[in-house]
Amino acid sequence: MAGNSYGILAGYDGSAGSEQALSWAAREALSRGTALTVCHAFGPGFPVPPGEDAILDLARRRGERVILGGLRQAQNLMGTGEVRSVLGPGSAAAVLCESSQNAAMVVVGARGCGGVAGLRLGSVSSQVAAHACGRVVVVHGHWRPAAGFVPGPIVVGANGSPPSHEALDFAFEEATLAAPWA
Repeated sequence: MAGNSYGILAGYDGSAGSEQALSWAAREALSRGTALTVCHAFGPGFPVPPGEDAILDLARRRGERVILGGLRQAQNLMGTGEVRSVLGPGSAAAVLCESSQNAAMVVVGARGCGGVAGLRLGSVSSQVAAHACGRVVVVHGHWRPAAGFVPGPIVVGANGSPPSHEALDFAFEEATLAAPWA
């Protein structure tokens, strides 16, 4: 991690998965006493021909509406905690990976607004998990006791390498922070 100016960075696209991720990220930010940054990427989904700035402006305006919804939800969850936003041009994975350089952690939902049904992990969460800097959490489903559901154990893979030691440290931090919720 090059920096920590964003605190906990949560990818948000308005989908149910991103709302779950935002809720998890808010709890994490409050537990750690750090800021929560809501991140949304905008783009038309295809290359914009030169001189067609109106298409990019339309995508930016839609992105502004989406991130405002995420900011309202984040502010409700954070109370008096600090909430920020990042609205960046480009693909969601690229914006999140670039922004991860200035975050303590990136949190994304397992699935977003993508159109391929039945996958357990979407393309953005897969790319972010593989390419972002530092800690990445992919939220899948409920993360707190709800309607008889209690979250499962924290699982981490380790092979003795320095990165796996960092993963173990993170897993122990999470287990400690999650203990009141279990």
